[in-house]
Amino acid sequence: DGKVVVIYRSGGTVDDLKAVVLDPGTSGTTVTSGTAVEIEDADPGAASLAADISNTGQICIFGTTSLVPYGSKSMWVGSVSGNGFTSFTQTDNVVSVNSLYGDMTWDDTLGKFVWSYRNNSTNRPVRRIVTINSSTLAASVDSEVELTTFTQTSMRQTVLPLGSGKFFIAFYENQGSSFNRSAYLGLRQEAVTVPGGPVADYIGINKST
Repeated sequence: DGKVVVIYRSGGTVDDLKAVVLDPGTSGTTVTSGTAVEIEDADPGAASLAADISNTGQICIFGTTSLVPYGSKSMWVGSVSGNGFTSFTQTDNVVSVNSLYGDMTWDDTLGKFVWSYRNNSTNRPVRRIVTINSSTLAASVDSEVELTTFTQTSMRQTVLPLGSGKFFIAFYENQGSSFNRSAYLGLRQEAVTVPGGPVADYIGINKST
């Protein structure tokens, strides 16, 4: 419906997981902000945060909570309601490995979220498919698919849905003494390297119609 959802880790002395809905309205010249909602009263881990929203307004967020059990790899699922949200359902320990510098996207064809991140045990980029139980809103993930045998640097991935169950994942790959911009085209199991070294710690990608 044209609204923007911002998921963030609040700064200052209290590092909580929060969300807010922004509505640009029909004129596009003014923005109405809803009330920020606290999803988790604890630090969700800035390096591990990843989130996206489905075509029906359902939101999925991954983070590593600082609450007991400390370091739990959790997912929160909720929905946009007006300029606010429904309550969020939390699923703890969805994975066992530290999952950093990732991104998440909704895929209409799959009807599921695609989540990619760096496995911090192997330092290799991987991807997983996230399924949301329609009754309980509990989140579950399939097994990791490793994107390359090279390691990923400490720079965040970007994942983009292409339609027809395909997706595109971009990340910085560490090949010994060199760093390359690399991309992975999901479902075709192909990886390509973009020539040249990185000039920033962010990769921006988009698709043409």
